[in-house]
Parts: sequence; C-alpha cells; structure tokens
Amino acid sequence: MDCPSLLPRLLRFALVAASGVLLLLPHPWVILPAAAQPPGPVNRLDPGTKPAATAAEFFRAGRRHFMQKRYEAALTQFQKAYQLEPRDFLLFNIAVCYERLEKPAEAIAHYRRYLRRVPAEATTIEPRLRELQQQLEPCRIRIEAGLPGSDVWVDGRFAGTLPLKHPIWGSPGSEVTIRVLKAGYHPYQTSLRATAGTSVQLTISQVPQDAPETRPAPIVTILSAPVAPADVPLVDLRGEPLQTRSSRLAVTLGVAGAILITGGLALGAFAWWKSGQTDPLPSWEWERRDELARDSRRAAWGADAMILSGAALMAAFAWLYP
Repeated sequence: MDCPSLLPRLLRFALVAASGVLLLLPHPWVILPAAAQPPGPVNRLDPGTKPAATAAEFFRAGRRHFMQKRYEAALTQFQKAYQLEPRDFLLFNIAVCYERLEKPAEAIAHYRRYLRRVPAEATTIEPRLRELQQQLEPCRIRIEAGLPGSDVWVDGRFAGTLPLKHPIWGSPGSEVTIRVLKAGYHPYQTSLRATAGTSVQLTISQVPQDAPETRPAPIVTILSAPVAPADVPLVDLRGEPLQTRSSRLAVTLGVAGAILITGGLALGAFAWWKSGQTDPLPSWEWERRDELARDSRRAAWGADAMILSGAALMAAFAWLYP
C-alpha cells in the first residue's frame, strides 16, 4: 500500500473516532427525552448558582463518614440521599447507623421498612431485629431482705411497701434510684444501672436510728441475662447501585481515552517515520521531500489531537470514577 494514501485514511479514522467520543459526552445544549432523564427531582438553578448535591454524592459522603466511625454524620448524609432518591438500600444504611449509635428503636423501625421492601434479606435482617429487640426489654429488679412494711420509692415515685408483689422495672441504660424508708431506721438509698433484658436481685440492709449511720453496699445478684450475641462484625453497608451509572460512564471514557492515546502514539510514530524518509532523498527530488514533510506534519498534528483528546477523557475518567 502506498504511504501517501495511507495517511489520509488514518487522519480520517482519528477524526471520526474523536467526533464519536465527543458525541457520547453530555453537552449542556442537549435536551434528553423524558424517558432518558435521570431519576430524582430536578432543581432549576439560576445562572451562577452552585448545583445541588446529588444522591450519589450524599451517599459517598455518608460512606466516608461511616468508615471513619462518624456515625452521626453518616446518618445525616444517608438521610439526605434518601430524600432525593428513596432507594431501598439507603434504609438499610440508615438502620445500621442507628444501630452503631445505640438507638435500637430507630434501627428496628428502619430495618423493618427495609425488610418489607426487600423480603429476600430476611435471613440477614431478622437476627439483627431479635438482638435489637432484646436491647429494648426493661430491667427487672427485685428487693430482698428488707424489713416488711418499708416504703419503697423509685426515682422519686412511691412504688409500694416491702415485700413488693411486682418487680421494679428499669428502662435500658437508665440510672434507677431506689430509696427505702421505715420509721426508726436510717433511710437506705442506692442506684443501679439498668441493663436491657436482665433480672436482678437487690439485697439490702437497714440500720436502726439508734445505731451509727452506715451505708452498706447492696448485694446485687443477676438472676438472668440475655445471651450475648456472637462476636461477629455488624452487617456492612449497601449501596453500590447508586454508583452504577457514573461508574459505567467513567469506564467508557477511560477506555475511549486509552484508545485515543494509543492511536495518537501510533500516529506519532508514523509521523516520525515519514520525516525520516526525507533524509536519503537527493536534493533534486525536492517535490518528493516537500510531500513527505507535509504528510509528516499532518500526521504529527493528528497525533497531538488524539493524545490531547485521550488525556482529557482520562482526566474525566479519574474525576467520575468513585
């Protein structure tokens, strides 16, 4: 094949490839049909106004905060993402954040909402619900060895006289203050930290008023406690589907950029080879030398254009890829 006829074909191929890639890129003057519009609300912004963050951006920010154990900040970002795009897996992520923040009631509510939408996850979610439900069960406290007829006050409220017919109930994680009063005896007071799902026996001793007042420590006996969960890591976050669209576009741009850069390098090598063809020619073949020089310059310009276009696409790939 004659080299002068090959160069225009290569140039035309490079221009067509670059034009095709540019047509694939989103342009501000292109209006998509309704079916091709991305999901989520469309914010109409005035010129010069910074565009609002997308659900994917909120999701990525939430995931970064979560990996850094900033669960409150992660929860806020996932909630913002859910407001823009109510995806099922965002409910799961919100529930996990509430679980890490030790808010079992909120975690249970969001796990159940997620399970209603994704029943196939029952084998993963139901064990978490059972463990969280145990964290909501109150603590049961029974008083033993107190003097009959003594008044029992719990957190400033009268609870009855000894012996109590019913246990004292304490909210999980709360500080329960118990005060026992009887005429002729020093008041007895103690505080206990209520542990969810635990049954506790409190053995007290009351000191007569004619004896020196002492504050004997109560004897606390745990009658029953919930079985501790297995030492396994909590379920991980969900959410890769939010990044599918941007990832596909980034990969497409990266592949196109690599092809253009490779083609530009090949075309540059061809230009260098063309320029070297002028050296062995005698001086009187100046027309042939000029023709080879023109072909070399055109190939070099085409190589520069392809390499620059490929570099721009690779930069877009690096910016878009999560």
